[in-house]
Parts: sequence; C-alpha cells; structure tokens
Amino acid sequence: RLSCASSMTSGEFKTEVYARQVNASRDGYAANADSAFAADAMCMYALMLHEALVVQGLPLAEMSARTPQAYSLVQSVLSRTNFEGVSGRMEFEPGQADPKASVIIRQVQPGGTVDVATYTHPRFNFLGRANLTFQLPGENFFAGPAGAATIE
Repeated sequence: RLSCASSMTSGEFKTEVYARQVNASRDGYAANADSAFAADAMCMYALMLHEALVVQGLPLAEMSARTPQAYSLVQSVLSRTNFEGVSGRMEFEPGQADPKASVIIRQVQPGGTVDVATYTHPRFNFLGRANLTFQLPGENFFAGPAGAATIE
C-alpha cells in the first residue's frame, strides 16, 4: 500500500491515472506517465511538513520566515525520506541528492520523447536504441550500446 494513499497500491494508482488520461481535467489537463513521480514528490513534501510541523513542533511562523533552524530541520527530514511511493520505495543514501529509485531517462527530441536509459541506484543502463541530441552542432551522441553504463 502507498504511504500517502493507503487505500491504493502502486498498480491501482497507475491504473486510475491511465483511465483518466482519456479525459482532460476540469482545468483542461490530462494525466501523463510522469504522474507517479509528481505523486511521490507531493507525498515526500507532505510527509516532511507533517514531521517538521506536527511531530517536531516547528512553528509555522519559523518555517515561513525560512530561519536557519527551520532550513536545517527541513533538510534533515528530507534526507531521512523513506516511504512506499507510486514509483517504488523512496529513500536517499546519506549525503546523496538523488533517491535510491528506478527511473527511465527520456529526452524530448523533434518528433517525440525518446527513452534513452534506465537508472536504478547506483547505475545507469543505456538502452542502445537512441541518440542523445543537444542544441549545438555536433552534439549528438549514441546512447549505447545496450547495457552500457557510460557514454564514450
């Protein structure tokens, strides 16, 4: 069960999101495949607020004023993130800014979005089926071969 939506599993959440993709929201936006990461980010933020304000008793005025003490507490709480999210277990290694999670690395290119690699902590796995294309001439790199951990 998800930490921030205990009535659902990750699969149930994704099924619901994809079912809603055919209909735009009342604001005109449709759900997309990145909604799992957005949901996990919101959960992480909500859990941090609960821990800092309710459990640790940080005054809201101090958080709003962005005092050094509030900043330190927020950073400490975020660094201890550990919950079951839509995209999997969300936690961080000590001193690391990236979560121990699995993600697909995509690049928006003319004609659509291209899956370039996967990342499962601590390793990249290039898929070997696309080029990374950047803005300047000559900045076009083969993202592979399949299974490679770096681009040569």
